[in-house]
Amino acid sequence: MSRISGAIQHSLEAVPLAIASSVGVVIGALNGRLDNSPCISTELENCLIHFHHARKVGKGEEAPPTHKAETAAKYVSAIDHIDFPVRELYSELCQVVHPAEPSLHWLSHVDKNGWKVGEQDDIGSIHKLIDQHKATIGWIQQSSGNITILLCQVLNSLPRKQLHIESVKSWNMSELPLYKKIQNEFGRHGVRWPS
Repeated sequence: MSRISGAIQHSLEAVPLAIASSVGVVIGALNGRLDNSPCISTELENCLIHFHHARKVGKGEEAPPTHKAETAAKYVSAIDHIDFPVRELYSELCQVVHPAEPSLHWLSHVDKNGWKVGEQDDIGSIHKLIDQHKATIGWIQQSSGNITILLCQVLNSLPRKQLHIESVKSWNMSELPLYKKIQNEFGRHGVRWPS
């Protein structure tokens, strides 16, 4: 979960603002009023290519940089926060699913005679982990969700109903710094956002 949310954050964070930065040209093109001046958004192109094509590139295999997946650590770092230690949670989850003491401790317990295999409480262990990291898990979901909602709200402002996602129209994202940046870019192009 944290790696996937981090990948979304890493790969798509710049997309809503990149679209907003060129929204005048984008809307003009969608309405059939594209002049001959080029509109190139290398950042947008690279973000979308990475999101769609990034993979583990084999040794000796040639691939553009945008096709090379980042390390899990980089994706996780994209959403790590001082108040919500995503790296700490990710590390703990890795120990649970890979051979390590935490991946086996639920099978056994220690009593006065030493280690004993006993009654397993894997559901209890899962709930304990969730309770211990509840705020961080919420942060992870919020981080990737915010980018997705903002991206959908930007697409809702374009004159193509087939791109619109009605369910995000009523979401108030105005407290986010990225929202304000996007709104400023739309305003710079004379477009009201959110529409």
